[in-house]
Amino acid sequence: MTNSVPDGFVRPVDGRSGRPPQRARRAPRPTLFHSLGNWLAWAVVCAFAGAAEPASAQRLFGCEQGGVLIEFDPFDGAVKDLAALDLKVLVGAPVGPVEAVSGPRGELWVSDLASDRVLRFDGADFAYLGELPTSFVNPRGMAPFGEGMVVVNSGFIHGPSQPSLVHVDDAGQTLAVHLVSSPTDVVPYTHNGTNGLVYSVSWPPTIMFADANDLSNQSVFWSLAGVSTGHFFDMISGRQNGNLLAAAFTQPPAIYEFAPSGTLVRFTDLSFQPSITALRAVHELGNGNLLLGGLDGVFLLDESTQTVTQLLSDVILRSFGEVRTDIGAPYCTALPNSLGVPGSMSAFGKRLTARNDVVLTASDLPPLQFGIFITSRIQALQVLPNGGSLCLGGQIGRFQNLEQIFQVDGGGRGSLRVDLAAIPQTNWTVAVQPGETWNFQAWYRDPASPSTISNFTEGLEIAFQ
Repeated sequence: MTNSVPDGFVRPVDGRSGRPPQRARRAPRPTLFHSLGNWLAWAVVCAFAGAAEPASAQRLFGCEQGGVLIEFDPFDGAVKDLAALDLKVLVGAPVGPVEAVSGPRGELWVSDLASDRVLRFDGADFAYLGELPTSFVNPRGMAPFGEGMVVVNSGFIHGPSQPSLVHVDDAGQTLAVHLVSSPTDVVPYTHNGTNGLVYSVSWPPTIMFADANDLSNQSVFWSLAGVSTGHFFDMISGRQNGNLLAAAFTQPPAIYEFAPSGTLVRFTDLSFQPSITALRAVHELGNGNLLLGGLDGVFLLDESTQTVTQLLSDVILRSFGEVRTDIGAPYCTALPNSLGVPGSMSAFGKRLTARNDVVLTASDLPPLQFGIFITSRIQALQVLPNGGSLCLGGQIGRFQNLEQIFQVDGGGRGSLRVDLAAIPQTNWTVAVQPGETWNFQAWYRDPASPSTISNFTEGLEIAFQ
């Protein structure tokens, strides 16, 4: 079998005899633009970097009171699927989902107000796995914490299950219960340089901070206690700039925005939009606009123009949550890059080829550099001179079209949504068939490295169904 090496590398042995080549030639330095066509494409991408919509490594779900999870595009909020998960069908009982989050062990966890349960689903194919063993009363928001999760148990003011933050392990067993007052939602947050959680209190409208080292060590982040207002806080979420958003229910509906210090930096009164009468959730999209949900449907808010567009009516949206649905298994150790760490690979979506829903993500890469994803049905390991470890063999295809080249973001990540019906090969494309296993790797520029100008991530194996 002939080992296939991407263009730009010289094969270390003769492909037919397996012996070293008779006439040694100096190998060109590895580069991601290795032909005139690719060089021109690269130049255009560099010139217009950031103009293309990035592929997200998350899926954005909204919990609809009727029992379904609606999927939205995490970049612009477009409705992708009105019933991405029909919980009534999957669970076989009436449900009232409040929030969907990425759970431990690659699962999807959904808090259910109607049945006082937290439901578990397989993160890849959404098969129903049962409920957490911990008992809840009015479970609402949830936040990953350590290896487990913190669940808001709204409970009853007086009764056997009091309002609390319930810390559970990765199997859903209770680790600790912290009694609090009227909680509604909770998110991970860094307050004045200290890691922890913030949770919203419905009345009086308050945001509390709990230290990650001791969740019982709590302080007031911000409060309207003693101020006459018709608001109470519902769901909260973080912004890309580190600020915190809080949806204020009742009249007038409003959005509060806080700096990490706990200072109120913006208050958006939504009474100018008569279609919004009761706001429950707010979420910042990748393009910077806000996605709003409540009793009147789903809306988009452009803060720069104060323009509101209604996306959906006749639905009651309780929350929005970005969820990872990871698929695939890493293999083949990558060599460290200029950051001192090896590049890693992950993928999310579905293994079902009929759904054509897979996003590849390369992580731990040098920020603002460019790269492409490569693929093959065959795994291999070739440590290339001054070029990292190639984890693929046989026919190696490259996602190198203009729109497929990625630029690494400030967090060291680059992503691509893959068309399973058009997987590149040397001179053509093929469709992934159920039962096939494909391997993926990212190849990226790393000019700051003392020994290379490009490197590879680890490999990722995905078995499709």
